[in-house]
Amino acid sequence: MTEWRVKGIRIGDIYDDYSFNIAQTRMGEKMWVPCMVWYLTDGQHNVLYDTGFGDPAQVSVTQPLADVKQETPFPVILKREACDPGQFDAVIISHLHWDHCGDLDLFTNAELFVQWSELQFELNPPSFFASKETPSWASKRFTLLDGDEALFPGLRVVATPGHTAGHQSLVVQTGGRRVGLSGDLFMLYDSFAGGSGHYLPPPCIDFMAWFLSAEKFARQCDEIVPSHDPRLTTKWIDEE
Repeated sequence: MTEWRVKGIRIGDIYDDYSFNIAQTRMGEKMWVPCMVWYLTDGQHNVLYDTGFGDPAQVSVTQPLADVKQETPFPVILKREACDPGQFDAVIISHLHWDHCGDLDLFTNAELFVQWSELQFELNPPSFFASKETPSWASKRFTLLDGDEALFPGLRVVATPGHTAGHQSLVVQTGGRRVGLSGDLFMLYDSFAGGSGHYLPPPCIDFMAWFLSAEKFARQCDEIVPSHDPRLTTKWIDEE
């Protein structure tokens, strides 16, 4: 089995509400959470899971409910912590929310992967989801996935809808175990506070779909890493 190395990269921070991370919980409690992307390499391929929030100045215009901060430009962070953006072979987008799919123009040589159900929903949302802003990813050519798929040996996409119509998570073989990069399937370590089978959901368009996704994903992982917990580190996972 091919072994991957996985490293969390904190590209900035988002100031929002606790209830944006675990639905209908501690509403009004403001908190800073990290905006994470994940660098994966098997020694031959460079893969990125999610790409963060893009231009902070643009976020302040399009996302009035959230503030962001970023001390170092994203391309500089990537070169320092992973590799040049042009050296990525694949970029896997968990979902097309603003804080997970920015700056796709940087990845000139990468194949961009998203679930077809995610793209279809975001291109044709119901009126109450519609935005006046054209999303930054609208002109991109994506490779569309339809459910679970092994993209490389030891690296598998798992369809985990619920938070969004076509959310996808990753199961990665690293350090002799199966590590789940959950994306926004689970945003905080508090999401697991209820114990096995009693997970706490993020905001969702379909809570029942989310619960089934959570159970399905948990069965496939020895360890799960959430997306926005302040306790996340930027070490290689196999060194933690």
